[in-house]
Amino acid sequence: MLSARHSHYQGLVQRGELKPVGLRGSYRLYLARLWKYRAFIWHQSLYRVFATNSDNRLGSLWLFLKPLLDVFFYWVFFGVVLQANRGVENYPAFIIVGILMFQFTAQSITSASGVMKQNKGLIQGFNFPRVLPVFSLALKNALEALPMVLVMVVGILLIPPHVPFSVTWFLLLPIFVFHVLFNTGLSLIVARLGYFVPDTGALFSFITRILMFGSGVIFPIERFISQPTALAVVEANPVFIILNMYREVLVEGAAPGAYEWLLLALWAALIMLVGFVFFVRAEERYGSVS
Repeated sequence: MLSARHSHYQGLVQRGELKPVGLRGSYRLYLARLWKYRAFIWHQSLYRVFATNSDNRLGSLWLFLKPLLDVFFYWVFFGVVLQANRGVENYPAFIIVGILMFQFTAQSITSASGVMKQNKGLIQGFNFPRVLPVFSLALKNALEALPMVLVMVVGILLIPPHVPFSVTWFLLLPIFVFHVLFNTGLSLIVARLGYFVPDTGALFSFITRILMFGSGVIFPIERFISQPTALAVVEANPVFIILNMYREVLVEGAAPGAYEWLLLALWAALIMLVGFVFFVRAEERYGSVS
């Protein structure tokens, strides 16, 4: 009896009727399958946004209070104590945009490093596209960034020297969309590395600090880098490009040039594509690492 069953199952495997859990198939079929989970991704992300601060007395108000406290700390420390505002016409607006929008990317990197480990039980117990937890996390981070955007806009309007409203502010939306795509691609890369090489978790925190000081978050990079080649390399940094475009449309009231839009679109598409392929190529291995 057992021998007959073994032969039957062996035949199913040989004919390709039984496949390993997590086998992805073609990218087209994988994306089609992923699309069926879009409602789940949305509801899980929304639930996690509100659940994050559910144990605190102020609850979801922390989505607004935390960015306010971050801006206040960095402005006092760098603007008042260290006098890093020298040479910057509107330093409060400069640092508000830099800190809050960089926090969006930093959070996307650090939170993605452990997302697959956190969902390991779900991964081992159910058959679904393994990219699902990362997409859910990326959407959660994007939703949590919306209060930061509101704090940013209100802050530069109210804190002296005030920034007047400009029609270029409407360009904030496409920049934010590209920013979300870029962060999602980063999250996919970090999620795979963090799952198979857990020690990289500490490394990612170090990388975010390097990015912070190499992307003009707190002060203009031109103040410290005068060598043309080095300056060109830093200005090609996608995080610098994103922050610079936010400042152009919000603080300077200017529309970014076509070259900047092209660079932003290329970086977002490239990181998203590389991240997706890099993550999905290990589809069958998620859940197998202890």
